[in-house]
Amino acid sequence: MKNIYTFISMALVASGAFAFKTAPFNGESVRTANPDQAFPAMAKMQRVTSSNLPNNFWGYNCDISSWGGFGKQTVTGFQMATEYDSSLVKVLAGKKISKLAVVSPAMKSGSIKMTMFLTYDLDGERAVEVPFTSTGCPMTDQGISALKYDIVDLPEPIVIEADKPFFIGVSADEVKAEIYPMVYDGMSYDGKGILYTFNGINGWQNASSSNGSLCMYLGLDENPENIARIVGHSVGLQENPGKTNSLEVQVMNLCQKPLSSLEAQFVVGSQAVQTFTASSSDKTLYYAANEQWTPGSIPARSFGLALCNGLEITQTGRMAINASATKVNGNENPWVIPYTSSLIVVPEGQGYKRNVVVEEGTGTWCPWCVRGIVGMEYMTEKYTDGSYIGIAVHANDRMQATSYAPMIQSYYSNFPTAIVNRDASIDPNSQEMEQAYQYYSAIRGAGQVELDIEKINGTTDADVKATAEFAVPGKYAIAYVVKENGVGPYQQQNAYAGGRYGAMGGFEKKGNPCSVVFNDVAINIFDAFGIEGSLPENVETGKQYTDSYSVSLKGVKDIANTSIVAMIIDQETGLIINATEKKLKTVGISGVEAEDARQIEVEDGMISVNGNEGAEVYTIDGRRVASISAGNGASVDAGIYIVRVGGKSVKVFVK
Repeated sequence: MKNIYTFISMALVASGAFAFKTAPFNGESVRTANPDQAFPAMAKMQRVTSSNLPNNFWGYNCDISSWGGFGKQTVTGFQMATEYDSSLVKVLAGKKISKLAVVSPAMKSGSIKMTMFLTYDLDGERAVEVPFTSTGCPMTDQGISALKYDIVDLPEPIVIEADKPFFIGVSADEVKAEIYPMVYDGMSYDGKGILYTFNGINGWQNASSSNGSLCMYLGLDENPENIARIVGHSVGLQENPGKTNSLEVQVMNLCQKPLSSLEAQFVVGSQAVQTFTASSSDKTLYYAANEQWTPGSIPARSFGLALCNGLEITQTGRMAINASATKVNGNENPWVIPYTSSLIVVPEGQGYKRNVVVEEGTGTWCPWCVRGIVGMEYMTEKYTDGSYIGIAVHANDRMQATSYAPMIQSYYSNFPTAIVNRDASIDPNSQEMEQAYQYYSAIRGAGQVELDIEKINGTTDADVKATAEFAVPGKYAIAYVVKENGVGPYQQQNAYAGGRYGAMGGFEKKGNPCSVVFNDVAINIFDAFGIEGSLPENVETGKQYTDSYSVSLKGVKDIANTSIVAMIIDQETGLIINATEKKLKTVGISGVEAEDARQIEVEDGMISVNGNEGAEVYTIDGRRVASISAGNGASVDAGIYIVRVGGKSVKVFVK
């Protein structure tokens, strides 16, 4: 399970949709704070809370992360639902539901006709349906200006039965363009927190693993008490043995009263249970106030942090981590749902220097994504030794790499977002990018990889070889990314135009939209989660493994500005263990064949092509300088060139 560390403020809205099979509700995060500020590490999880709901409403998904929708597309037959499973109905058994509530859609104007429902079978007859008209949460170009809820009364109360799980949801015959009906908490969830269907797609889709749960609530005659849920922690996916961790444990207070003390239990691998207590009295509980984390009790139905000091890690290898909130305000928690993650512990004195991979989700349609452009350029200019590898993953624009779609579905809930080593999700401003780089580069890698570019076959493909070795055995795979600099120019939406949000790397002086030449653009990835069979089923320590692969260069405009990234991806956790990058321009075109050159003529600084085929002209270092159509020529400077025609290469001398 991924660790999701994001700084999210009140103004959140989606402004684009993706035509992927699942999880199309990728919202665009909008900050109200000055993005040039350095955000403290503990401020990364500030969220919009639902603590202003009436007291007789309850939900296990109480914190709002983002609004999602279909951008400029209108859809029909829209339905979304969230499940109250067998573990929850046992806690709520005997309580009566008289109302349902949902956070209103985000919309600039008008209204939308919708229906709230409760059902025991998503594909069967609904127990109750209540139509309503929503005027939505008012939205401007700057984000959400007010938080609103839609509330309906059920025709008669429904009693929750201990052995009868159910779903609550919302439907609409039509969702028009730029109405964003799906509001979710963004907390990765193993259950059925977000189910949806639209446009008659086949079956209900589950987006819970990436986007969490819907922000829907039950109006109960009596709410559960002494209940909380751990939704994350700061233990990374890779550590070193003998380390004692001071944890930031992310907690949802699902009580109707403030959470003043919490008991949390951690089980790491086969180690003994470790129990921690955090309380407001010893200032180890924090809540969000005025865009800062403040020590004190976590308010009712709000999100907070518990500091747990002293988690010990003594074993090495691969281990599961289970974290549970066992006591709330000194009382037993009736809904103990473990937050499960996994851990790799590198043996003492072993491991490798680790390069940090940042895959930044971006798009020209996203006005706030210029923040990521500035952050990525900052990191590239500062860290030139290869220890930082930036990849701009575009979606829904002319630079979109469709091969990256599976990774986008699994890892991105908001744009712009930077995914660091496929472990942490952060905002791509320069301060948070550098904080993440410092953290991850300090951890010894469980493996390392070297990359050799053995042959560049014109503009079609490159033959490469990756050599990997490991400090921790396991199941790994190699992935290759083709990325290019100097792509464009294309028109980029720019929220920072005019300087109303402060300085942003010069974009405050540009227009909206503005012309941008893009760097680090992902052209292709082979494959998104690693190439099956690229490494043995289970690798051993102390051995080297090689993978040879022909990397397609389809879509590349200029080889001289192109590089290939080789990444080791852990197949059990999804973590990028290590990576390396090599530029194609550092390697000359090889495999020049001594062919009959009658199709090519060189005279007075001109290379001409006879016959029915065109040609590509390259310098010795692999830079393409001309494309020549059949029967035509191109002027070039004096020097030695490689001319590729008819699938064959010819070396020519131009005086």
